[in-house]
Amino acid sequence: MALKTNTTFPRVDMSMNKVDAEGAKEVGAMLSSNNTLRDLNLSENELTNDGVGALAEGLQCNTSLRSLELGMVSIGLQGARHIAELLSSNSTLTRLVLSGNDKIGARGVESIASALGTNQGLGFLEMANVGCDNSSAEALLEALANNKTLTELKLKGNRVNEATIDRLKDILEANYGTWFEKEREAAAKRQMELNRRKEEALKAQLSRKYKDASEDPTAESRPTEKLAEPETKAPSQSPSAGAAKPKGKPKPKPKLK
Repeated sequence: MALKTNTTFPRVDMSMNKVDAEGAKEVGAMLSSNNTLRDLNLSENELTNDGVGALAEGLQCNTSLRSLELGMVSIGLQGARHIAELLSSNSTLTRLVLSGNDKIGARGVESIASALGTNQGLGFLEMANVGCDNSSAEALLEALANNKTLTELKLKGNRVNEATIDRLKDILEANYGTWFEKEREAAAKRQMELNRRKEEALKAQLSRKYKDASEDPTAESRPTEKLAEPETKAPSQSPSAGAAKPKGKPKPKPKLK
């Protein structure tokens, strides 16, 4: 697969591209050695549980992928377990879409929830229409008690009551507040570091300038430039004593006519 040596494209959309389990295995092999790809969409392909397992295996040693979309890829409980294994070991993935895989079911959601309890990288998880119910949503609540990075969770089309949804919202809002503060602190540190580097670069530039000037061998022999003195007009009266008189006859004064 050409993407195995890809160093150019950070995003690849292979959705609705008739990728099957065998094709997913090739993609998984590519992910194990590619460190350029950041966004991969494989939605609406017949990947099946085996194909997703190959993807999860390839992502075990991948450190570049941030977003993975696996909506409607025909996975069930076993596929959910592969996803759980991935989330337990991968901390670089920040966005995951699993919507439309209605065979995942409650037990599959519980497996994913268990992995979320230890995962510290994922910030966005979409699981609409995956067969989640109140009991598996409770497992998500327990996982989020330990997870401080997940700030968005989409559960549309599942059988979860409003009370449980509200409790999930409260935890996600708290996580978002924590995330926002961390991002603000990180941004301030990045700005301070940028200012420090600019200051050091300016000091280095001035240092080189002064050093070059001091080491120039012609600097001392160069004549000192003087400011041009303003020209003075000769006085109209007779020259003072001791001044040289002009030779020859003086020019007659002009007469008014």
